[in-house]
Amino acid sequence: MCIEHEAVRAVDPGRILIIYYRMLEDLDADELRAAQSALGETADGPFEQVRHAMLLGHPRAPTDPSRAHALLQSVLASQDDEARELRALAVLLSNELLARERLRSQNQRVGARLAASERERLQLQQKLDAVTEIERSLPSRPDPDAALPDPPAAPTNPAPRSTPQ
Repeated sequence: MCIEHEAVRAVDPGRILIIYYRMLEDLDADELRAAQSALGETADGPFEQVRHAMLLGHPRAPTDPSRAHALLQSVLASQDDEARELRALAVLLSNELLARERLRSQNQRVGARLAASERERLQLQQKLDAVTEIERSLPSRPDPDAALPDPPAAPTNPAPRSTPQ
């Protein structure tokens, strides 16, 4: 579908952009990069700004979330009729971008903690290995129970007891 055609866009720009967004899900990373290149640097009008933001914020393409967010904010601030029609979609996309950035940031923090934990685990394993090696190098100790004398044997027939009368 060619979304550049004015007659198609005039029907319902929001619906056309939602279809476009769903179409982007079927593209691989190379096709998304090609679509980004085809758009160029400028986005004239709210329709093109939202479309551009969709590509710039797509997770499988080289992203520029700050630029995508700025384009969406421009649509939200505009008083143009087309911009008003696209406001709900722009808010939705903006919120999605912010949530994705939050998750990316959390993922980086968790990854850093994981790397630090792995380094600490390796250090502790090295210390444990060193202690094990030291224990192996020590001369063997005699069994402490072997040095004790055997306990006296109990009598086999005890003497009869006399009972007091």
